[in-house]
Amino acid sequence: MKIKISVICAVLTLAMLFCGCAREKISEINYYTVEPSEDIDDFEIADILDLKHTLRVGEDGKFRVLVISDVQCTGTSLPDFIKNNIKTLVDREAPQLVLFLGDNSFNITSEEEMYSYLTDMTSYVEERKIPWAHVYGNHDDENEALDKVVQQRIYESFDYCVSRYVEADVYGVGNYVLPVLASDSDEVAFNVFAFDSGSYLSAEEIKELIPDASMYPGYYEGTYDYIRQSQIDWYEQTSEKMEEYYGKKIPAMAYFHIPLQENYLAWLNRNSLGYEGEKREYITASPINSGLFNAMLKRGDVKAVVTGHDHTNDYAIEYRGIKLCSAATVGNHFYYDDDMIGGRVFVFDENGEENITTYMSYIGEHNGRIDTPVTALPTGTAIDFETDGDNFVSAIYGSREDYQRYYELRYGVFDGKGVDGSRAFGVTREAYNQNYSQNTIECNFTLDTSGSIGNNKYVKVWLDLSGGETAVDMGRASVGVVVDKQRGAPYVTGGLSGNCEFYYLADGSDTWETFTMVNGEFGNDVGVSVEGLRGYFVFAVEDMFQTYTRLPIGENDRITGFYMLFTPADESMAGEYVYIDDVSFVEDFLS
Repeated sequence: MKIKISVICAVLTLAMLFCGCAREKISEINYYTVEPSEDIDDFEIADILDLKHTLRVGEDGKFRVLVISDVQCTGTSLPDFIKNNIKTLVDREAPQLVLFLGDNSFNITSEEEMYSYLTDMTSYVEERKIPWAHVYGNHDDENEALDKVVQQRIYESFDYCVSRYVEADVYGVGNYVLPVLASDSDEVAFNVFAFDSGSYLSAEEIKELIPDASMYPGYYEGTYDYIRQSQIDWYEQTSEKMEEYYGKKIPAMAYFHIPLQENYLAWLNRNSLGYEGEKREYITASPINSGLFNAMLKRGDVKAVVTGHDHTNDYAIEYRGIKLCSAATVGNHFYYDDDMIGGRVFVFDENGEENITTYMSYIGEHNGRIDTPVTALPTGTAIDFETDGDNFVSAIYGSREDYQRYYELRYGVFDGKGVDGSRAFGVTREAYNQNYSQNTIECNFTLDTSGSIGNNKYVKVWLDLSGGETAVDMGRASVGVVVDKQRGAPYVTGGLSGNCEFYYLADGSDTWETFTMVNGEFGNDVGVSVEGLRGYFVFAVEDMFQTYTRLPIGENDRITGFYMLFTPADESMAGEYVYIDDVSFVEDFLS
């Protein structure tokens, strides 16, 4: 079995220096202060139309919008993979406007880095002279990242950025409307409303506003922010003002990062409503219903809403006359499904009966499961680390280079650390972070030969947690398999609702022990300590469910890898290696 080592979390070299002219450019931005013109004597309408670049329906009567979601990188530049994906989508779809749907960056802490990063992210769009705009997601200003007001100033410094920050008394940064003019006149034919959907609820809001039990199971760990009343008031007033001025209701779309509760309601009714695409994870709306959807129904102008946030959802459902759409991630950071990477396209037709149509444009050649024939995996060892091959190791939440830099992840294949003195894979964090989740380690080992589970009923793996000076214990851990290259959403025991069992055979013993996993996890935090254990661990395939969707492994699902996620229990284990060896698929582990 070949195992070749690579690291998703490669450390970025911060070699790009920030030039003085860029800093000067940022500092000189004005926020669209305008005076009424002779042509438009209404100050508010003049202000709305005062874009850096006029947006206009094409001669064919259509206006194309490309939505790019959850780029979500850090540092001073983007990986070539994501840059190439953006280029592919722009070339293929020929948009007249590009929208970045939030979580555009993660934890960028300096203006120099942000300018360099955005230069890289928008380079091809700027080169093609295509107007572009953005909203913020929950990660853009998370941790020690730049304040969004500072970020906004940098965004607006770019030549073709038409985003706006004009309503200081409205919640958030960057609630604005982008008017699109008709093909043959200067009347507004189409509007694009942008909202800042915020980040997270405060501790006080969580205590006061969130019920003890979520109303819907779709709102997974729901502490996300919601669109506030001041934003809804701004939207209604803007919409009404434009209708009054132009003497007609102007069709529109809206875009913001965090989905609405109505997205989940629509999904529950998808079979009667009709839908396209998939939901492979929870719809992570805020637990607070903002009322924005009802406001849009009342106004009757917004015909489509697009949100991001959920990287492996790409559905579109028309609900009460409004298309509720999810845009899957464009990249391979944090989590993703290979076959869902892409962007969402909207086409406005000023002459069409259905003014707005939409579809996902995928980077890959297929959407859905790989449809080549699947043969059963043979019983026995699948990975033994004796030779080179493919595997991936990352920090949890996706190859974040700054986590790699500050909370060092070390790994390799070591002689004498495996079964009977064979080679084994070892991984550790040299530093322990006070933010518990940032200590989590995610291992993904790719099988040379993929296949269905066949007659195999268990996944068996040899682990050495004996440590050097300190024995290793897990805080929380789960084990599973990867199906159909879905590296971001593996099938793990952690997806199970309820308790299940796993089994342990100590090195040198012939007696199996039984442990109980709590909600599909084992480790110190859930009362299932495995401190210092060394030997074989066995997990039942029937207890493995896909993360987020909780789908069980099907008989025709193609298994492409072995997956393990764990967090050392405390800081005493920093620098202590966990060794992994002899990953096997077996029918009966007792025989």
